[in-house]
This record gives sequence, C-alpha cells and structure tokens, in this order.
Amino acid sequence: MTIEEANKFYQQDKKEYLIKNNKEFLNYLNLRLKGGYSPRLSLDEMQKLINEVTKWYETKYPNREFDRDNGCFNIDFTDTKDIANYLSFDQLLFRLPSRMINFIKSPYRYKGAFCVRDNVDGKESFTSYSIVPINNEFDVHFNLANGLISNAEELMDFLREYDREVYNIVAYDTAFHEKYLKNKEIYLSDLIKLFSEDELDEVKKCLNIHNTDLEIRNYVLKLISLSLLYSKNTIPEYGALRAKKFIDEFNKELGVIIDMPLILSSDSLEKGIYKVKKQESN
Repeated sequence: MTIEEANKFYQQDKKEYLIKNNKEFLNYLNLRLKGGYSPRLSLDEMQKLINEVTKWYETKYPNREFDRDNGCFNIDFTDTKDIANYLSFDQLLFRLPSRMINFIKSPYRYKGAFCVRDNVDGKESFTSYSIVPINNEFDVHFNLANGLISNAEELMDFLREYDREVYNIVAYDTAFHEKYLKNKEIYLSDLIKLFSEDELDEVKKCLNIHNTDLEIRNYVLKLISLSLLYSKNTIPEYGALRAKKFIDEFNKELGVIIDMPLILSSDSLEKGIYKVKKQESN
C-alpha cells in the first residue's frame, strides 16, 4: 500500500472507538437507560477497556513480528522469540479489573446470587447460581455463567402437573426432546417455550438485562476491532491482521460472533507488500 493509499485509508476512520463521540452508541445506550437498564461499566471504563485491549494486541502481535513473517528481518532481533502463544485470553483477563472481566464474560445478572463449591478430579472450583421464580409457584435454579437450569428434572415434573397439555407438546418436540431427554439440558431462555409470558415476569426481566448486556458487550468488542484497524502505531495491513486475530480469538473464547467491520472484508487492504488473506491461510 502506497503512502497515498494509506492516507486515504486513514481518512475513512470515523473514530467510532472514541465512545463519547460515538452518537450511534450513545443514542442506543440512552434508550436503554431510560428503560431502567444499568450498564456494567461507565463510559470511561468502556473507553479504558477499548484502549487496554488495543494495547494488548499491539504488544501480542508487534509490527516486527509481521515484518519477520513477511521475510523482513532486523538483525538486532533475529533471536527474539514469538511470545504470542503465552499471551492468552486468560492472561489478558488476569490483567483487567473484575468489572471489565464481568463485562467481557457477561454472565446473567439476577438478585440473590450464591456460589457452590465443586471438586472435579481433585480440582476445586466455584459456580455462581441464582434462583428465579415462575409465577411464584416454582423456583428455577440456574447457572449465572450460561443460564443452564440445574433443577431441570424437577422443573419438568412441575410442568407435567402444572400444564399437562404444554408438557405433552414440548416432550414430543424433536429439538427439545433431543436437548432435554438426551443431554438433560434446559436453559433459562427455553422457559419461553414452556410457560406463558404472564407467568415469566421475573424470567423476562433477567433475559432482557442479559440480552442488553450482550448487545453492548459485542458492540464494544466491534469498536476494539476498529481501534486496532485504524491505529496509528502500525500500517493498515498490520492493523487489519491484528483486528482479525482479535475477532477470531474472542469469538472462540466467548462463543460469539463479533460483527466484522465491513472495511476488514475490503480488497483495498490486499494491496501492497502484505497480503492479509495469504497470511491468514498460513
């Protein structure tokens, strides 16, 4: 990519990753705030997270590493080892405040959370749970990390007595039958299929908060990819590589699909000495 092409590329930067200047995001957040939503992080904290993760990925994948992959060696660093494999997702979280970790992982939020200690194969761990009522007649115990209901069998026994017709429908629904009877898994979001809306007031509140948490988290992650892409600490081709690596790694760790900025799919980044797609395939 020539200097002129690089300058044109950076002119496309709308600086959306600067939260307080991002009107689209601020308007979205304000609508949620008016509806009673309470975000996990303040705007300043979200900006700090964007900056911290950007800095982390520029450290994890430095320009010189991309240069070396491209056959450009600096004799002062020929014996310097690549440490990217050591700078894992967990290592990143280890260096972030707990509030930012919760923002990234976005577990469910509901009152009365409690921890249960487990010991599997000699390894001790703690799992956070909460209890949400169904029509004040049955208490659902669920895992805050993923929404998995821990008393699923009791729930189905309750449903059988509570609404035989609905029970018979879902019990013979192929998808539900496969998930529940084979894997014994029912998630909080599955309750929408099992009970009417007016019976799930508290469940719906919990799901709405969680879904909004995820929407905001995923939007901020997209802004991090833009921050990496347009960083002035690199060149466009390397910024694109870092952004793609960030998206791939976070999608893998969080089990999500971060929306890839359109510019990352553009052939305009394939001009010059470094071919993004070629490097990705290596």
